Amino acid sequence: MGENLLVTGPAELDLYQVADVFSKALGRTIHYRDLPEAQLGAMFLEWGAFPNPEALEVGALCHFRAWARGDAALVTDTCRRITGRAPLSVAEWLDKHISRFNGANSPAPPPHR
Repeated sequence: MGENLLVTGPAELDLYQVADVFSKALGRTIHYRDLPEAQLGAMFLEWGAFPNPEALEVGALCHFRAWARGDAALVTDTCRRITGRAPLSVAEWLDKHISRFNGANSPAPPPHR
């Protein structure tokens, strides 16, 4: 059958560092708040970011658990090996999608509780 591939970005980052990249790109301070998993999941579902708990698990929660375990410290060459291209850094990805975060069409998140 198929091979399970571990695909990472080009550098190890924690979520505080990701928030710093966003802060620099957007010109305003973005804070990372380490929420309990249940609260984070409920917030994503309330915002409509995922249609159901199963999609939430696969699309977000399993990744946040991996980050919490320190798995983001792993950097692989899988992207380059499979695609022939270097993976995008968070800053490069954000540059390509910046209008989703500061444009007129950017949805405002619900107030933090």
